[in-house]
Amino acid sequence: MYFSLSVACFVLGWLSRGKLFNPLSAFSAIWILVVALSNLMLSGWQRPINNSTYMVLIAMQISFAILFFFGNGLRLKEITKPVLRLSVSPEQLNSLFKIWLAIEIIEILYSGGLPIVWHLLGTGKTYFDFGIPSVHGLMNSLGLVILLIASLLILDGKDENHHFRRICIFIFLFYLCLVTRQVIVSAGIELIIVIYLRKPQLIIHKVVPVALLSVILFGVVGNLRTGYEAFMYVSLIRSDIPELFVGFYWVYMYLSMTITNINNLVAMNLDPIGMNALSGFIPTVFAPLFGIDTGFFTADYLVTSAFNVSGFFVYFYQGFSILGVIVISAAYGLIGGISYRKFSEDPCERNILLLAIAMQIVLLSFFDNMLLYLPSSFQFVVVLLLYRRKSIDALERINYLSKKTDGD
Repeated sequence: MYFSLSVACFVLGWLSRGKLFNPLSAFSAIWILVVALSNLMLSGWQRPINNSTYMVLIAMQISFAILFFFGNGLRLKEITKPVLRLSVSPEQLNSLFKIWLAIEIIEILYSGGLPIVWHLLGTGKTYFDFGIPSVHGLMNSLGLVILLIASLLILDGKDENHHFRRICIFIFLFYLCLVTRQVIVSAGIELIIVIYLRKPQLIIHKVVPVALLSVILFGVVGNLRTGYEAFMYVSLIRSDIPELFVGFYWVYMYLSMTITNINNLVAMNLDPIGMNALSGFIPTVFAPLFGIDTGFFTADYLVTSAFNVSGFFVYFYQGFSILGVIVISAAYGLIGGISYRKFSEDPCERNILLLAIAMQIVLLSFFDNMLLYLPSSFQFVVVLLLYRRKSIDALERINYLSKKTDGD
């Protein structure tokens, strides 16, 4: 029943505005994939999925779909006077990049180096020891938005001296030096989506080699952080693979272990623990307002601490049982629906970026709650601040529309 429902939602998302690339179809597809891969049981950790787990997944899918369609058809209050959506100019982007770079240099000095250097020197320090608390998350958001805007300028032919290509390469290399796969994967997904939305023909011919290279790179970074032998030992994979291609096993484990951990959590039939389950997402200074114990630990459901992926709703399930799953899935669906509607009605720069961010959050819903992860969610704030709107009179609107038509 779960697979039939998910396939139906995939098709309905496609039919909603006639586009295969939409948040509902993407959400349905990624969860069909993780459930199917889990059923392969290539690792010794994995067990058959319980019927009660399937019921939780069905509630997740239905809640997401209903609110997606609500957001997809929702019209927010219209502004009576016409508005012009502002663009970020190359000069503005350069200024943003300089601000980001200056703060990152301060973070390097504050942390005493870079994670990749710590790893090579065997100091024992990791990515989690890098950066100024809270500031680092904000800078990750700003860095990702700069990367996306630079890619738009490149696609629009505004990079004659390859300056913005160098910015993109620099940001990617910087995050490689931080050995932060989560940010790298988010950046890669968002970049591919932006390219697809702007110039889909580029992706159609290059998506497969880029995807394969990304998987290999993901494994290389994983080997740097964990080690090949250690990964093969803790994953309980039943067959070997050359070290260079271990990224395919990394991806398999990260995709499939989500369902394994959820399956174990549901089978434990624990009593809901309320807001304490969300302690990891609430700033310490605000925790007392919600009666939250910030030292509360809620990961006992993991079948192994080596693979703590468990999807976007696990904390809400721990806190409020299936009602929590319904609420957070509805929030995901609503954001996906609104961003998709706005892009479909007006594919301007701002709406391209908002949809790319929303799609990244949806596509990584199998991994963690990226909506409550500051580097992901704060991108919405950054984009909305950068792409402000201003009212224009009738004559300005005519000139604007004529220029836009000439440009198209």
